Amino acid sequence: MNGLRIEWIQASFFIEMLVITWILMIPMKKREHFWQQGVLLVLAGSVIAAMDTNSNIKFILETAMIGFIAYRVYVISWRKATYTAVCAYAVQHLAYTVGMIEKCIRGILFHVPHAPTDSEPDINLKMFLTVALVYGTCYLFFVRKKRGKGEFDISVRQTIGFSVGVFFVVLVLSRMEQSYANNEYYGLELVCHFYSLICCLFILILDDGIFRRIQDENELSLVKYLWLKRQEQYAVAKENMNAINLKCHELKQQITGIQEMQVSEQLKDLLEDLKDSIQIYEAMVKTGNDVLDTILTEKSLACKENNIVVSCVADGKGLEFLHPIDLYTIFGNAMDNAIECVKNLQKQEKRQIDVLIHRQHQFLIVQIMNPIEEELEFEDNLPVTTKHDKAYHGYGLRSIKNSVKKYNGVFQVKIKDGCFCLKILFPIKE
Repeated sequence: MNGLRIEWIQASFFIEMLVITWILMIPMKKREHFWQQGVLLVLAGSVIAAMDTNSNIKFILETAMIGFIAYRVYVISWRKATYTAVCAYAVQHLAYTVGMIEKCIRGILFHVPHAPTDSEPDINLKMFLTVALVYGTCYLFFVRKKRGKGEFDISVRQTIGFSVGVFFVVLVLSRMEQSYANNEYYGLELVCHFYSLICCLFILILDDGIFRRIQDENELSLVKYLWLKRQEQYAVAKENMNAINLKCHELKQQITGIQEMQVSEQLKDLLEDLKDSIQIYEAMVKTGNDVLDTILTEKSLACKENNIVVSCVADGKGLEFLHPIDLYTIFGNAMDNAIECVKNLQKQEKRQIDVLIHRQHQFLIVQIMNPIEEELEFEDNLPVTTKHDKAYHGYGLRSIKNSVKKYNGVFQVKIKDGCFCLKILFPIKE
């Protein structure tokens, strides 16, 4: 029975590492047939864990095996797998440190003598509760926020730097803690454990900072990419609108010329109807801003195809301070979102989009409103995309927010009385 207990103690580190690695990898996608590979690799790792030694080499080998298991089970790079294994080592050591701090404090308060350094660690319910508490806290504060954020990778330099830092904290400080373990007083050992605790927490906070920075960089890169795409789309849209307007004008002139000939009344009526139909493809919106006219005309044609009514009351001259691409980004994305929202509504009377641009006091106010039937979830004051491909969608409103921020504007979206309202306030410079 005692031999079984010793084997369990020796394997506890590997088991704890497996558990925390699984927690850290919750947001990640698994490979096909991952169960078969995972089980085989866990069995191989168990052989290392069963080694009758507590040397640092064994801990490093187990950590390397954990990284390899993560790499073969989840769709991640070897850098991310190594990084994850090192993070798991830091969290495992954090749980161990919390338990040792509790032991030192209890020893100081109740004058409990030190156990010999070569004695086996105590495995009991208190240890399991400590591990569960630390791992659960790690999930709540460092893992849960990463769910649904997409995958991210790190560089070789970040992986090496992070690994060196973690192994230094864990291995070097562990040696220092052990050197004070036979001291009559717990004071020096407690100081080392507290320092180790602070270092482990710093490592986790650093990991969270790296995640946030990479996420911000990826988001900024995507927003820039979308901005460039909008630039291309605006150039194409402007060229198309000019070509359509020119052709429509020529057709109207030709129809007018035919009407002036001696033709039957019936043919004249048909020609008049044809002229009215052509009006649809001419610039239907005149706001005083050529760029805005191009955007709204292009989107109005898309609305026409989906039986959507667009109501526009706009003072486009007030938007002349905006760069044409920013203007296209704001109104192009806003109109696309509105069209996407209303085009599938069953009731025809609800298929409408209202565009309002006006001055009020020291602000230029832009409002785009449309009916909405579904409930939306909000995150960072923006609705979460309902599209399945979340990695490439949901950045339309973020692009708008980014463009508005350039001009010290205020961007707001809300749902009120069954209506989705996008509102932008630009300060007017006198």
